[in-house]
Amino acid sequence: MSKNKKLAISKTSIRKFFGSIWLFPITLTLLLLLLTAFKISGSSLGVYHTLFYGEISKDNNLLINKPQSIRSDEWLVNTQMTLAQKNNDFARINKNIGNGQDLSILVDAPYKEWSVIFKPQNLAFFFIPFDNAFAFKWWFMGYLLILSCYFFVLALLPNRKLLAGLLSVGLFFAPFVQWWYLSGTLGAVSYSLLGGAILIKLFNSKKLKQSLLWGVALAYITTCFVLILYPPFQIPCILVMLAFVIGYILEKFKTEPRKMMFQRLAVIAGALVITGFITLTFLNTRSDIISTIQNTAYPGNRLQKSGGFDALHLFSSNFGKQPSTDPRAGNHKAPRGHTNQSETSNFVLILPFLLLPSLYLAYRYYKTKQEIDWSIILTSVLFLSGLIWLFIPHLGLLGKISLLERVPHARLLIGLGVLSILQIALFVKRYDYFKNFTIKIQWALLYAIAIFLVELGIGQQVMNHSPDFITTSRAIAFAIPLPIIIYLLLRKRYELAMGGLLLFSFYMTFRVNPLYQGTGALSQTPISTKIKNISNTDNSTWATEHFLLENFVFMNGAHSLSGVYSYPQLALWHDADPTAQDKVYNRYSHTIFAFDRDSTKTTPTKVSLTGEDSLRISTEPCSDFLQKHHVRYLIASARLNPADRCATLIEEVVYPLQTLYIYRLIF
Repeated sequence: MSKNKKLAISKTSIRKFFGSIWLFPITLTLLLLLLTAFKISGSSLGVYHTLFYGEISKDNNLLINKPQSIRSDEWLVNTQMTLAQKNNDFARINKNIGNGQDLSILVDAPYKEWSVIFKPQNLAFFFIPFDNAFAFKWWFMGYLLILSCYFFVLALLPNRKLLAGLLSVGLFFAPFVQWWYLSGTLGAVSYSLLGGAILIKLFNSKKLKQSLLWGVALAYITTCFVLILYPPFQIPCILVMLAFVIGYILEKFKTEPRKMMFQRLAVIAGALVITGFITLTFLNTRSDIISTIQNTAYPGNRLQKSGGFDALHLFSSNFGKQPSTDPRAGNHKAPRGHTNQSETSNFVLILPFLLLPSLYLAYRYYKTKQEIDWSIILTSVLFLSGLIWLFIPHLGLLGKISLLERVPHARLLIGLGVLSILQIALFVKRYDYFKNFTIKIQWALLYAIAIFLVELGIGQQVMNHSPDFITTSRAIAFAIPLPIIIYLLLRKRYELAMGGLLLFSFYMTFRVNPLYQGTGALSQTPISTKIKNISNTDNSTWATEHFLLENFVFMNGAHSLSGVYSYPQLALWHDADPTAQDKVYNRYSHTIFAFDRDSTKTTPTKVSLTGEDSLRISTEPCSDFLQKHHVRYLIASARLNPADRCATLIEEVVYPLQTLYIYRLIF
């Protein structure tokens, strides 16, 4: 072969690659590996630099943006539990937490057991250095979210690579995703979309061998989904994908041989049987813990009634601003007094404004082919049913049948977000069927103007309720993007529309999470060093009274009675205070101590509930409870009373903004 011919083949191969569906995933993979190599995550653990040093010294590990203190489920719980596992040799039962805590349930932390294969975000901890694995875990879930959406859209729209890429990255930057950036949240969406893509591939496979391979993939993905074990996010996603899959199967039955369809359904049934077997095995090996969680006072067996949801909560996040928890921000709050950015966040919901055009296309399709577009019909019915459940009371039967009674209203938004993505893809698929039909400019423009007026009305209502939440100029500016996006979709300018959605979402959320390098703010800070040094020679138990340091002891490999208990250890706290009712400490809880410093009285050990998920153990430093549980070290936020002769100050850990005191107890 001549040199020129080889060169021509090489150029052709390069062109094919850049035009293939794999360019986007490979680019994304390289970005994932780059961030992993440089140990960069989006964690807000830099909160501790602010706590200890404030503005006195620069946090050199903080690259962009600021840590989000409100995202404490991340930096105070999951991140510290992950570090605790590093210092516990990744054992499933972390014996450093009270009487021992199983970290394979509720908390997303790495552990060594067969079931971790279904939690792929944690596998890197067993193969690469910890900080690199931590960065990999952080970005892997975003990576999986983007690729799952990308391949799902391509499964429905095989020739729409750019649209799929833009929509997927736009989903990643959705406010709900960024404020709820945790494996359980992103995993519920990712595995739903990926499962949908696999089902489409399975139904389009021509050979039994291909179907079986897709069935194995489906079994793995559905198991990953089920083992998230957080029904409030899982149930809405299941309902969305169920509506889509039923619609898709009904449509396939009209075009595919019955024998082949039943064969594929048998493969799906087999995959679900495998998932059920693995799930039951997982649950049976943890049945006592599952029972404990189900019978807690919080979160417990909560049931949600229909109706009463705030319409402004549903739509106001389109204005690109989430409420502040800073009291200096004045009346800067979301509707109904919600002051938690995660709780009030939402998706940029295209679905409500795409509903009528989608139904119109379904009607036009029926008139043309005398066939029902079941996918659009069923997903539209599901959306309307969701609205009915949110706003109309006394629908208990609907809640029981759909399991929506198990989903707090704010959690249902995750389902609406997935449904919105799904509806965009279905709209484009059906609209593309009509090659020679495009909605006229005047009708598209009128519809866009109507949407603009609706958005202005919502903005006015938000301003009336919360004057500092959004200004008039901002309300007008943020009423513009959605009408433009819908107009472009109606005019078949899909890529431009999705580019607009991506830019709008990115502008709203690019400041939400920081870029942070390493985990040194937790693992290498002086208080962590002191704990490690002491525990290396004395493995006694500790207790802590500083809320933000509640996990620091077991995070650094020492035994602690303080910390986050993802499920209650009833015997431990009943022993602390037999007079307290079970419902007080029968809950997921942040648990800290309060050491008495009043020399004029002796305070009996008391367990009290300071919040729905917060316990305080008030006790004397020399109490019988601490002695019985072999507590030898205390971390105090201020000096103890010198009259407590059992306590000897052994370390002062001095930071510019905080001094911590470590005491040794000698009984």
